[in-house]
Amino acid sequence: MKFFTSHKAFLSKLVLFFVLFLNLFFFSKGDVFALTGGPDTYGYIYADSNQGFFSYSWNDISATGTSVGTLGDDSIYGPFNIGFTFSFYGTDYTQFYVCNNGYIVFNNTCAYNNVSITNSGTPNNFIAPFWDDLYTGGSIKYQSTGSSPNGQLVISFLGINHINAQAGAATFQIILSEASNMIMFQYQDVDFGNATYDSGASATVGIENSSGTDGLQFSFNTASLSANYAVGFLAQSSYTQSAYRFFSNTDSTSVGSALAAQDSAPTVTAGATFRLRTLIHVGRSVLNSNNIYFKLQFADKGAGTCSSPTGTYADVDGTTAVAFSGNATPADGDALTASGSDPTHSTDTVANQTYEEGNSFTNSQSSILAGQDGKWDFSLSNLAMTSGHTYCMRIVLSDNTALNTYSVYPEITAGSDYLTYSIGAGVDYNWSDISGTGTSVGALGDESMYGPYNIGFAFNFGGTDYTQFYICNNGYISFSSICSYTNTSIPNAATPNNFFAPFWDDLFTSGSIKYLSSGVSPNKQLVVSWLGINDYGAQANPITFQVILSEASNNITFQYQDVDTGNVSYDSGASATVGIESADGMNGLQISYNTASLSPNYAIQFYQTPGSGYTYRDSSLASNTMSFGTLSSSSVSAISHTITVSTSAAGGYVLYVSEDGNLRNGANDINDVADGAVTAGSEEYGLNTGYNDFTSDSAIASSQKIARSHSSPVTSEVTTCTYKASISGATTGASYSHIVDYVVTGTF
Repeated sequence: MKFFTSHKAFLSKLVLFFVLFLNLFFFSKGDVFALTGGPDTYGYIYADSNQGFFSYSWNDISATGTSVGTLGDDSIYGPFNIGFTFSFYGTDYTQFYVCNNGYIVFNNTCAYNNVSITNSGTPNNFIAPFWDDLYTGGSIKYQSTGSSPNGQLVISFLGINHINAQAGAATFQIILSEASNMIMFQYQDVDFGNATYDSGASATVGIENSSGTDGLQFSFNTASLSANYAVGFLAQSSYTQSAYRFFSNTDSTSVGSALAAQDSAPTVTAGATFRLRTLIHVGRSVLNSNNIYFKLQFADKGAGTCSSPTGTYADVDGTTAVAFSGNATPADGDALTASGSDPTHSTDTVANQTYEEGNSFTNSQSSILAGQDGKWDFSLSNLAMTSGHTYCMRIVLSDNTALNTYSVYPEITAGSDYLTYSIGAGVDYNWSDISGTGTSVGALGDESMYGPYNIGFAFNFGGTDYTQFYICNNGYISFSSICSYTNTSIPNAATPNNFFAPFWDDLFTSGSIKYLSSGVSPNKQLVVSWLGINDYGAQANPITFQVILSEASNNITFQYQDVDTGNVSYDSGASATVGIESADGMNGLQISYNTASLSPNYAIQFYQTPGSGYTYRDSSLASNTMSFGTLSSSSVSAISHTITVSTSAAGGYVLYVSEDGNLRNGANDINDVADGAVTAGSEEYGLNTGYNDFTSDSAIASSQKIARSHSSPVTSEVTTCTYKASISGATTGASYSHIVDYVVTGTF
């Protein structure tokens, strides 16, 4: 969070930086309006060197400048090239004219009879340091210097007489600055030798637009000028909310996937976090670094428009309906990393600024020149947006002053109230035997990587198409050539990444690894099988498993024929990682890590769901029916159902489970567990979800019991309900099944 210091008390006012060649003239921070003239309707203000904002510093071009030619009375000269594009009252100019009567103009009119500003009569569209009836003495020279964006044009009137006072001569100049569109008048000598004309006593000093309807007068027929004196004019910067785009990524310098097209409103679920990147277009003059502070506001659009919403605009904070969402990375105020999907505004140059997690914010990374856009990134969340409502967002100055223009308003809609859940559908175990037809990777070595081999088709994973793969003897295939025996949890940014791991463990060199690509497009598949492989820590019994990649669906299937190593420390994946991981290691889906989750004749399938990457199902799921097969007194059998819940309910949801009676095979019933753990040799069964009543192996009983709950909105929260059963040695082994019911209620 940022805090104001006392010198920023007037940050809604313009702070001006006047850049001159080899010299800096600048307004200091403070209440500029209290010490300057203006603004006019367009927004120009002025200040002079007596106020201490800058110093007089004559720019001598008498020897280096280009003469406009021999001077004549009431004569216009030009057009001459400015040397850069100069904006004046919102119009860009590249050429100018000089009138010998003490002003430059962007058309070819020259008049001697000065009038007050504003005046619709000609001349208009002028910049007048000393508009009076001047004569032909002396010379007028101009010079354009510097390189973009810091070009300057100097026009000097050198030793010019007044038509009615030719004893003395006046010397003054105009300086135009490219970066700031600033206008500076400097006066070296204003003494004609006649008090009626000296010091601007019969002159007009100021600027006027092309129609004569707007302008800013410093003085009219007033002796306001003096030697070694300067006056500067600058338009206040204007600000336009110019473009935006929402993104899904919440905790990374990379902004992630766009939620909608630029300047389009996405829909977000309750509790969702998201990012807003928005542009502020700067007009008229440069916005120097750290001189103006802004803040982000929101309002319920209701039946109105974003310019006039039903709700009232209020500051976004950490507790509002649309709320700031703090992230560890990137931190508030960190420099913004650009993305190819970022919003743009016409062909304007964009000055990247910062990530923001609180009000207020400024352009701390760089100045923003006139005609450029600043870009900021806001980390936000749907904390308490009303379901089905659309919200508008706007940026204002820190004192609540609205920006000059809102070309667009970021809009975002809260999804309608919903409660959905699904019980994971099963995938059949169906071993693909390639022991006789597959291609061997060759003699196995410890910690060895084999490949690359052709997949046989383009397999898409994480948005990238792959046509080749590698095999690590330690139980995984990968799209990179790194093989490691030290398994880790998923996800993990450390290598290896970009892998599919049916049994990542420290495996040994026995047995063989084979692969086979078969089928006809678009229904090809790749099978990779580990056949009779020992675990390094348990070499008594070999294990056999495989990975299958499917062309048509991009599904990934793990199948297990034998997972008994002969040592419970390594059996069934007890020391292995099972899952898939992305190329950057930032995303993945872990089935288990150092947990005995696997069994023979078992399958796990990872399948893509629209907009949410991969999820998985396994062969133990068959609707709500549990089929344990033949139970044994020497082991505990386990079956799992996955229940996936999404809800926008403010109070979250409750998942209930109930059963139709004891586990049975028709002749025998097995009672619910009573001691909190199903153990081999005991005739009992129970449920474990890790939550509420089922933190251990617990009885369901016939009434509904809470298997899990969540007290706030949630998206795709997965609960795994694991049922365990065993029989005693006195019971004949038989096939047991059971039916359970699930009910999910939302707390709206």
